[in-house]
Amino acid sequence: MSKKNNKAESDGALRFCHSVSGHDFQSGSFFGDAKIGINLFTRDRRDVRFKVTGFHSNNIDIWVDESPIGHRTKLLHAPDSVAFYFPLRSGFTVKSGRRTLEVGIDAAICMRFSQFDQNIGDPGFSSLCVNFNRDYLENADRMLHPEALHQTLDFIPVVSICNNQPLIHLRRAVHSFHNYAMNCEENGDLFVELALQSLTYHCLSAWPKSKTDRQMAVSTSHPALVRALEFIDASLQQPIGVADIARAAGASISLLQHMFQKEVGTSPARFVLRQRLLRVRSDLQNSHSKTTIAQIANRWGFSQLGYFASIYRREFNELPTDTRRRVFSEGDAQRPE
Repeated sequence: MSKKNNKAESDGALRFCHSVSGHDFQSGSFFGDAKIGINLFTRDRRDVRFKVTGFHSNNIDIWVDESPIGHRTKLLHAPDSVAFYFPLRSGFTVKSGRRTLEVGIDAAICMRFSQFDQNIGDPGFSSLCVNFNRDYLENADRMLHPEALHQTLDFIPVVSICNNQPLIHLRRAVHSFHNYAMNCEENGDLFVELALQSLTYHCLSAWPKSKTDRQMAVSTSHPALVRALEFIDASLQQPIGVADIARAAGASISLLQHMFQKEVGTSPARFVLRQRLLRVRSDLQNSHSKTTIAQIANRWGFSQLGYFASIYRREFNELPTDTRRRVFSEGDAQRPE
């Protein structure tokens, strides 16, 4: 087994180039001073060939990694950061907790770096990543969208970049900064600040986010929609229909449907369903709760457990039992019967 590290330090960024060959196990910090530990091992007994090049600074890292025969990495330790990954050649699989996410060549993924438990690269794999300090990115998002009042970033994890020009431009910009850093003799403070400001704006503007009901209420100027959202929030434990929402909003059903499609991006019925599922998930994630899954589901209007489990899995990519089991495991508690 062998590992080669080449580092070039300038006033603004630490440039690095690591390569690994051998098999079975390799651990260490691959991404400059980011202190990311990785186990590296093969799917079979062939030699591993893994290479990563990029630069590290206080608030942003950019790198390209590649493995001609495919690889599997296991995260041992990660900084508090948010990573945006773009496959360049071949796709890869991400295991995050109990979730398995497939990221094809025409897709991209964004998550907190600590959530990338395992990455499995297909043969010929290569990917591009920009990684931000989470506190920095959240502060920048609040400055860019002060009206949203959200406390944490809520990026959609896996998105398609087919015909999505903002994301295509983002990938191109990240690649350009990486290539410049690798080919330029000096990467001083001006370069780092330019990369940081440009890519922060690109990521926060281009990557789609999940909207909460509070954000929607703040961002809309239509009083009837605000009344509808407030009524829904207060009535989720009661049987409510579209006619009830329209009556509370002081709007016709057709106008209500139009407002929701335009401002929220979905129908009133679908919005109510998602809000109820979010309430269920929040209760399931309360490790101090001694109530059963059935009791929690009934509280939020789901009496048919088979149907509830099906739509919950479709929404969150895991079963309610998976959510509860993970929380109790993390809290060293027993799952209620």
